[in-house]
Amino acid sequence: MKTTKRRILCIVCALCALAVLIPFAARAMVSDETYEKKEFEMPDTSAMEVGSSRHTQYDAASPVDCPLSVEGFEKKLETKYLEVWFRAESHAFRIIDKRSGYVWGALAEDKPEGLNQMWSSFANGLCSFEYFDVNDTAQRVGPGTFGVTAKYQWSQDGVTCTLRMKKEKLSFSFRMIVSDDAIALSVDDESIEENGEAKLKSVYFLPFLGSVCEDATEGYVFIPDGPGALMRFQKSGSYNAGFNQKVYGPDMGIDSLEEANDLNASRTNDYLVDAPYVSVPVYGIVHGARQNAFFAVLEQGEEYASIQATPAGATTDFTWAAARFDYRQLYIHPTSKNGAGIQRPQDERNLVNPTVRFYFLTGEDADYSGMAVKYRTLLKEQGVLATERIDTALPMRLHLLGADVKKQFLVQGKQTFTTFDEAQEILRDLRENGITNLSVSFEGWQKGGINGASYGQTAFDRSVGSQKEALALRETLLAQGGRAYLTVNPVTANDDQIWLASKAAKTLSRTYAKFVRPNTQVMFNERYILKPALAAQTVLDTSQALAPMPLALEQWGSRLYAEYTRGSEITRSEALTLITQTQQSLAQKPALTAPNEYLWAETAEYFDMPIVNGQYLYETDTVPFLQIVLKGSIDYYAPYANQGFYSVNSVLKMAEYGMYPSFLVAACDNSELMDTPLQDFFTVNYGDWRAEIADIYGRLSEALLAVEGQQIVRHRMVAEGVACVTYSNGMKLYVNYNSTDYTGEASVPAQSFALVGK
Repeated sequence: MKTTKRRILCIVCALCALAVLIPFAARAMVSDETYEKKEFEMPDTSAMEVGSSRHTQYDAASPVDCPLSVEGFEKKLETKYLEVWFRAESHAFRIIDKRSGYVWGALAEDKPEGLNQMWSSFANGLCSFEYFDVNDTAQRVGPGTFGVTAKYQWSQDGVTCTLRMKKEKLSFSFRMIVSDDAIALSVDDESIEENGEAKLKSVYFLPFLGSVCEDATEGYVFIPDGPGALMRFQKSGSYNAGFNQKVYGPDMGIDSLEEANDLNASRTNDYLVDAPYVSVPVYGIVHGARQNAFFAVLEQGEEYASIQATPAGATTDFTWAAARFDYRQLYIHPTSKNGAGIQRPQDERNLVNPTVRFYFLTGEDADYSGMAVKYRTLLKEQGVLATERIDTALPMRLHLLGADVKKQFLVQGKQTFTTFDEAQEILRDLRENGITNLSVSFEGWQKGGINGASYGQTAFDRSVGSQKEALALRETLLAQGGRAYLTVNPVTANDDQIWLASKAAKTLSRTYAKFVRPNTQVMFNERYILKPALAAQTVLDTSQALAPMPLALEQWGSRLYAEYTRGSEITRSEALTLITQTQQSLAQKPALTAPNEYLWAETAEYFDMPIVNGQYLYETDTVPFLQIVLKGSIDYYAPYANQGFYSVNSVLKMAEYGMYPSFLVAACDNSELMDTPLQDFFTVNYGDWRAEIADIYGRLSEALLAVEGQQIVRHRMVAEGVACVTYSNGMKLYVNYNSTDYTGEASVPAQSFALVGK
């Protein structure tokens, strides 16, 4: 199924790329004079996309009945808004939201048809877990599993429970605390005892809370995949697996980075779109849109957690979601020098101390939009998010390419794409077109270019310009209200840029951590991941050397990994602390590419925000969760419009999501990218794109300038293919993706938008 899904994704990507390339192929066949008179129309893909998981689907929000009761349960706890009921015989629970009377729980019966004793016990528990047995085989159990004893101690505000496996000599305690509208569950690592050969693998809290058998209840699971995704409750399907992604992305120190992205087709894997990472430690479930929901926030131990969302049919007939906290995971233990090995669990247990808080939402707040607003409120209370500047002109990002290496006969040469003087000319031309509020990131300024510069290089390449000219570019932008950054990648490098033995990170399997492109014909198809401490020091040194120019850091904000070089080991948790402390010590906040939540407080601007989910078969919708959370706090930018993201639908999606446009450009001709590591960028010439840049910028200014600096307070679909986005100043932006006019709550032309103000 995953292979089929990736095929579909690649076909869509190929169509988008073809839509961009056709006008430029035609342009090359005619003179400039002829081209100015020729009009090209982008193909209308709205009919194909509107009903797909790339968009949010219209939800009529039919009333739902509560499938659970508290018959046979004893009320244990009560707060202003919640009641907690418990059934000792099955260790099952019920949570009543007193505001609506809705009853939350796991299974309707102690042992429902279709679930064996193991699954029933695992599903019903407040806390269930997995362990590795003497044969290193993972076993899944719950408090009602044979051989597991559970001792509960109830108090006025919660309960403490000790789970013990006498035969395996394994035990630990968890605690639940109830507040007004939330319950929090946690495990203290100090309570864990492993006195036999069994090893604790992972812990789940309320794993089947809100689970639904097939489509018995209308609603969905919210997953933090990309900007946000929904998995609607449906009949059982033929799924090989569900969603299972590590919070903050894979840990390159232990996770396999050579996952098969194969299409089983003639086209190479190079052109697959990478699946987005989970950048926020949250998930949720809705029973009846805008009726009943819970929203789970991982407050501690999230760096060792994965979000699981399993659709009906993958393992059981239930759709369920949970956070899994890993104390250990399997890795390839080397048994020979040639890299051969066997799978075995980690010897040392991760220090996790997991905590999850479940917030219960009701009424209009009980949907993905209400979850995003709730999360934004929590982050503001914690001081993570503040209020961004309010611009008088819409921001736009321009990423400029400086220099890079180039294949030449027998030797490796260099190609200059854009100089600082040429960048000034581009800014002057944009200014004449009325575009002044620019965030410019300049890549390839270092001596040797993007892939030719030695790691940590801060000297400027003469063919591009000097540091003085870079500062002059910054002054030009500051004078017109813009910003300038020098782009640096402190996380990865090719083997020409580093000495592997001293700089590359090692995995738990004692191999160098690296990313490998299967196409051996491209330059530098292997990129090595650098030691976290080295990356952090490079960020500090580079920031100081280039001051007062701020940095745009690639991968720094989206990669979190452990390092296992003997004598300099660093855990994933320690790496997180190192990254955040380094970021806080910088004189100027950097711009970050797709940063994880733990760096948002220190992010100047958010580049390359995901705009679509991972496109897995079981995902039914893409929703703007990230955008709702961040709008009004951090400026965020869409992917490059001229790299497959330029179509009518794409521009409308930017408007709907409140995203600012981005363009990847250079002063050189497109042909000059051939035989360089940048040849994947098929069209970057600024002159080719100047008209489209002005057009896209103008359209988005019409849609977004009136709500600049405002928060999104609600997002909903008012009809199929018609979105309504409400802002904190009362303005409503309606976006119509359909090929026909919409005349419901507002009048919106086909494939356009309309602003409605108070």
